[in-house]
Amino acid sequence: MRKHLLQYICIGVTSLLLATSACALAIEGMSDALEKDVLAQKQALAEPETVYYVDVAWGDMQFTYNAGTVIRDWDPTTHSYKESVATAENAWSCVSGANKVTVTNRSNTSILATVTAQIKDEYSGITATVNGGNISLADASEGATLTESGTASEGSATVTLSGALTNTNANKTEIGSVKISISDTQ
Repeated sequence: MRKHLLQYICIGVTSLLLATSACALAIEGMSDALEKDVLAQKQALAEPETVYYVDVAWGDMQFTYNAGTVIRDWDPTTHSYKESVATAENAWSCVSGANKVTVTNRSNTSILATVTAQIKDEYSGITATVNGGNISLADASEGATLTESGTASEGSATVTLSGALTNTNANKTEIGSVKISISDTQ
């Protein structure tokens, strides 16, 4: 068994030496240079994928209903208060900015943000109105290069309420909702 193993090793080493010698002789024996073609192809840069990135800043959407109560407004020209009784038309108030929805487009495409308000059926005497509800926002990648940033665009809408609140026990009661839908303008 040992004899056979030794024969196989000798045959393997001899074959390896002959193969290496043949390659070396073939390369050394050629008078012409070896040549390999270099190939190239052009690949067009693909358009970047559309990336939607939109920030929404909500006011707290908390309104106060004051129908039948006395409202005191400061008059800076006379340095005095003027009093009036709130009616259903002017009974709704909120803290400054509480009724505002701001949308910022950081996407690489222009978008349309549509703000809508819906009042629940059990509060059918109340109407919600959205001022500036269709917000067109520019593509934030306009003017962007590898070294210069583009500019985000921003727009706002406000929600106002009118009508009578019949629930006399309302205390931070949900009467409806505000919704934003985003769509591509291209």
